[in-house]
Amino acid sequence: MSVLQEQEPDDPGSAWPPCPFWDWSVAFYARPGVAGACLELQDRGGHDVNLILFALWLAERGIAVDDRLAARAQRVSEGWRSDVVAPLRRLRRQLKDGLAEPPHAHAPEARRPAQVALLRTRVKALELASERLQILALADLVGDRPATAVPGCDLARANLELLAAPAGSGEAAFSTLLDAL
Repeated sequence: MSVLQEQEPDDPGSAWPPCPFWDWSVAFYARPGVAGACLELQDRGGHDVNLILFALWLAERGIAVDDRLAARAQRVSEGWRSDVVAPLRRLRRQLKDGLAEPPHAHAPEARRPAQVALLRTRVKALELASERLQILALADLVGDRPATAVPGCDLARANLELLAAPAGSGEAAFSTLLDAL
């Protein structure tokens, strides 16, 4: 979710279906402190930010996560995150780090830095699209499920316990997210 605040370039060939969870995620991620907290949880705690956002979005809608929904959300996210999102993120970061360090004289980034920067931009767009597909898949799990609980921080904490297991790791970052909610 590290690139969430950056919208994809307009591509007339791509038509994304409407997704309230995506729209909410983009707006929530832009709130003060949220991006930093998400990056900390992702990079230092190994958390799946999309699952964290899913827990918070559901809480704001008054939907309690149960064991069944949590297991389904984990299944939907796990393989996609490890096989698609994480490799794209790793590649994007490697390209960025390669541009920041003095390259070997014959390395592509030394000879063609503008083209390497363009490649990094395209990888970033692919990473964002992969995260968006994960969010669409998570949103599909709940469909038009009605609210069954009182929206708020208590529900958010309960949802996070089932989807993101915050206890003991990144408590300050989780607190930041709850405050932003």
